Amino acid sequence: MSCNKFFIEVKINGYAQRMKVDFGCHNTIINGSVWRDMGEPDLIAVKTTRKSALGKDIPLKGKLFAQVEIAGKVYALPILVSDDDLTRSLMGRRWLPELNCIDWNKFFNDETLVIRQSFPNNRLVRANAMKYRSIPLILDVILLDVEIKMTLDTGATVSVIGLGCWEMLGSLSSVF
Repeated sequence: MSCNKFFIEVKINGYAQRMKVDFGCHNTIINGSVWRDMGEPDLIAVKTTRKSALGKDIPLKGKLFAQVEIAGKVYALPILVSDDDLTRSLMGRRWLPELNCIDWNKFFNDETLVIRQSFPNNRLVRANAMKYRSIPLILDVILLDVEIKMTLDTGATVSVIGLGCWEMLGSLSSVF
């Protein structure tokens, strides 16, 4: 089975980079290898630490403010640089308010497939990861004329509503 994630092509200080769009992640991050390929632009020291979605520490080299070109427009945006060359390049939600040039409705389509991975101790891993999340983006979604608040997380594998929301929607047997 193939798995298409949300990726976007950007240029960071003129360097072409493919990034995974993950709005479950607060900060945008690249790894040390990408930073070196860019010519090692000056970094600002950071005192903070970051955790992966699985709660693993992400060692940081620093932060830079880069000229980022997306969809033909250039923005000055912050990027964390990981000291781990295996860190995936992620576009975090901190960039979202700046990127008004992207048609997000077109970008997020219903043909994207995801594969749910299972981990031992999944509940513990999720609970620990939640400690390190920043404030999520909340969307008002209207489903069958009922307004539901949902968290935007492009790294998620499913959309979930609680039993209370499900009961507000009533019986959907006539819809399906």
